[in-house]
Amino acid sequence: MGTIELDAEPGRFPEVLISFFNDPAWDYTTRFWVGPILKNESEPAYTVGQLVFEMEDVQQILRLLALGDGFRWGTGLRLGGVQVPDSAVAAAIEGSPFDAEHAARLERVSRLGCAASGDLDMLSIWISPKYDDLFGNPTDL
Repeated sequence: MGTIELDAEPGRFPEVLISFFNDPAWDYTTRFWVGPILKNESEPAYTVGQLVFEMEDVQQILRLLALGDGFRWGTGLRLGGVQVPDSAVAAAIEGSPFDAEHAARLERVSRLGCAASGDLDMLSIWISPKYDDLFGNPTDL
């Protein structure tokens, strides 16, 4: 699963959604989740849109962020990915890997994961050393 979080300023996040539905990897069987977008008057820099989606083609994130000869950018841009068994997707998809509570639940069912910092200058990667043991009840988040 891939996660893109981006400023919800007019034209930024909505374009990512349009790109997602126009991407050659998307079809009607693709599971996805768009988090609620709430305007935060006290901290407008943290008003972000969130897209979590099934991703079999790792190039899809690059295509979704492509803009002209470069890529979309925003102060709220965060990227992440997590590999979970098919049986855990429905339970794992509705949340943000950047939220500590949801990330802790994802860790229990993920084989591996990654998350880039908000300014994309740091990347965290984790790999479960015994991921086969994690799948006793993978939807128990």
